[in-house]
Order: sequence, then structure tokens, then C-alpha cells
Amino acid sequence: MTLQEFGASLREQREQKNISLADISAYTRINLRFLEAIETGKFSILPQTYIRAFLREYAAAAEIDPEVVLETFEGIVSKKPTGSRQKREAEKKQEDQPTPRRSAASHPLTPLVRALRPVVFGAIIVIVAGFMYLMLKSPSETTQTTTGEIPFDRVIRETEAALPRDTVATYMPPQNPISSPRSVDSLLLEMTTTDSLWLSITIDDTRNEEYLFAPNRIRRWKAETRFVLTMGNAGGATFRLNGKDIGMLGRQGAVLRNRVITSDLLR
Repeated sequence: MTLQEFGASLREQREQKNISLADISAYTRINLRFLEAIETGKFSILPQTYIRAFLREYAAAAEIDPEVVLETFEGIVSKKPTGSRQKREAEKKQEDQPTPRRSAASHPLTPLVRALRPVVFGAIIVIVAGFMYLMLKSPSETTQTTTGEIPFDRVIRETEAALPRDTVATYMPPQNPISSPRSVDSLLLEMTTTDSLWLSITIDDTRNEEYLFAPNRIRRWKAETRFVLTMGNAGGATFRLNGKDIGMLGRQGAVLRNRVITSDLLR
């Protein structure tokens, strides 16, 4: 399966559930341009650091199992074309054979090299001058633009700016989009974000999920015995457990690691 076929499969599953890309964009705060890139397999234009987080958010909003989506994506990008065993052996033998040496005077390209020497020297001067110009440019002109280095806050601001405000305000996220609730689940954890944050949550030590959240988002999880949370901005959200307000789990901007939430907080 290619990335284009992978994206087309996601689009087909989304359309079968009558969920529009605008709904997913409003729910996830991901730019429509990025969502269209996912469904057309053009992953090179996405912020590389957040591809897997975008896929997880997209799948959850489209009511597709995020774990299956990520597993399929990893299988595609990890494939590397390999040649036949005979071809590899032939190439190895060819590399092992000594290359006959020729003197510079007898080499057939020597006259051409001599003729092109002034051109090559001039090109080197131009390259060096260009490099010096780039080194002397102001910091604002040489800002890094590599997609893998885009800060999360910048991605959130860009995607929020591209969304119509009325769409964001009126769309309600789907409840439990991944699977139907289990009868044994006794804990309901509800989070309301007040700032942008990254969160990793482990449910009953069996399932781990990662998210990127914008402000003013609400998310709920169910568990049988406990949750374990790691957050990149501990003061960026408030929590309720089975309807009981447990507030923030840390300070604004602080990193929270492996915070365990169980029914003990209800006592």
C-alpha cells in the first residue's frame, strides 16, 4: 500500500460515516490544508514532528481506530525497497574487484578537464560569495523553516486562524468515537483545556494515547481502575473524575510525569 492509497482509504472510511473535513478541522483544530494532505497522501507538506499526532486526532474525529491507522502508516513508511540476492552479490563482487589505475596524462578526459578548469574555478568563487552573503544576512532573514522544527504553539495558531469562528463554536465533538463503552469501566475522566498542551495518557496499563490539544477543548476517557498522565503543560487544563472537580494537576508550563489517577481521589 502506498501513502496515496492509505489516504484514499481514510477518506473513504470518513465519507461512509458522513463526517466532513470541516467537522474534523473544527474538532481537532487542524488546518483543512493539512487534512486534505493526509487524505491525498501528501505527507511531505505536513509538519513532520506532528504527523502521528495529526493522524491520531484525525482518526478519533473520523471514528476510526487510531491504533490501526498509526500501525498501517508505520508499516508503509518503514518499507525499504531491496534488490534480489543475486543482484546484491554481483554488486559486491564488482566492488571487490581492483580498479585499474591510469596516469593523469593518458586519461581521455584530461584535455576536457583542463579546458573547463577556469569555469570550475569561477563557479567555486560564486558559491563561496553566496555562502558569505547568507552568513551575513540578518537573523530575521535566516529563520529556520524546516517543518520538523515548527513549535507546537505556532502550528496551533496557524490552524486556529484558518478556521471560521462560527464553525468552531457550534461543532460538538463526538462522544467516545473510537469504541463503545465497556460495562466494566467505572472511572470517567474529563479534561477541559485552558492552554495549548501535549498529553500522553495510559488507560488501565493496557492502552496508551497521545494528543495535541488547543485551548477550550473537552476530552473524556473511561477506565476500569486507573489513568496515568504525562503532560507537557501541567497547568494547561482542569480535570473532573466521575463529576468531581480535581482541578489542575500542576503549574503552568511545568512538565508532569506519570501522574496516577484512581478512585482514591473520590474519597
